[in-house]
Order: sequence, then structure tokens, then C-alpha cells
Amino acid sequence: MTFFEEIPQADLLLCILQCLTIAVTLSLGISNVVLSRRIQKGRNIVDITTRYRLERMKAQQDAMRRLLVHASPVGMRLDAASAARTAGGAIEAAAAFETLLHAHFDRDRELIEAARRTALLAAEFAQSLAADGATPEQERQLAEQLHRTSRLNDMYVAAEWSRIKRETEGRNTKTEEWYVAYDDVRRRCADMERRLQVQEPLCEK
Repeated sequence: MTFFEEIPQADLLLCILQCLTIAVTLSLGISNVVLSRRIQKGRNIVDITTRYRLERMKAQQDAMRRLLVHASPVGMRLDAASAARTAGGAIEAAAAFETLLHAHFDRDRELIEAARRTALLAAEFAQSLAADGATPEQERQLAEQLHRTSRLNDMYVAAEWSRIKRETEGRNTKTEEWYVAYDDVRRRCADMERRLQVQEPLCEK
């Protein structure tokens, strides 16, 4: 008589059921551990990415603030003697955009080029002031370019903030979602300027 033949059938079935229960419990436990680690890893990635975006947005806003101060034609006219140094600050602020943003993305490149153009016009305006030859047209061009750069930065930050809010909810966002948010902000900006009857809308489609 074998070992299994000595065990009553009911006890054998109970033993098999207990073994299956233990196996299922172990499998579920291992699966839960693996799943928990994956979820935690995903949360850590989102948290790190969100912190990076917040720090970058803060630095970008600081660069825009410096550009508004150092590329202001009104400010340079008030202190023409130090206009060249002021324009140098605008160039540094524009360089900050190049280090913070990514030129291979269309919206980033647009803002980088706008900041660079602003700094160039500020430098030209400062040179003209030093030579007593700054014209109202130069001042107008610089003021308009500075305003355009500020608006582009506002739209970029608004789209970035929209992505950050989604990520704080634990969602990992895609670049396509950011573009959708940016284009939505841009449309609303253009609508607002049309309502204000701006002759040359600075938020282009």
C-alpha cells in the first residue's frame, strides 16, 4: 500500500486544497510586491520630474524678469550712461533661455529666438544711445519685441503649469498633451487681443 493510499480521500483533498491555497497566496503576495514597487517607481519618477519642472519654470521666470528690466528702452533712456551694461544684462538673460529650454522643440525654439532677438535689439539701442543717435523707431521695435517675448513666455509658462498640475495628481504627461495645452493658451491669448482690438496681435496663430 502506497503513502497516498494510506491517507483518507477527504484528508488528501484537503491537503491538496491547502497546498493550492498556499501557492495562490504566495503568488498574490509576490505580485503585490512587484506591482507596488512599479507603482512607487512611477511615482518617484513623476515626483522628480515635477520638481525639475518647477525649478526650471522658476529659473525661466527669473530670466524673463531680468530681460524685462535690462531690455527696457525706457530704462536705458533714463540711464543712458550705463545702457551698454544694461544691454549686457539682457544678453545674459537671453542666454539663460538657451540653457533652460530645448531648441529641438518648436515652441522652445520660438521663445529662445524671441529672447535672442530682444537682446540684440537692446544692444543696438544701447549703442545708438551712446552715439546720441537712438531713434523713436528703434525704441518702438525694441518695446514691441520685448512685449512679444514676454507674451510667448507667459504662454509657455501657462502650458507648463498645466502639465505640472496634472503631474501632481500622479499622471505622467506626454509631450503631445503639452502642445495641446500650449495651443489652447495661444488661442485664448489671440482672442483676448482681438477683443482689445490690437492692430498687430503679438500672439500669432
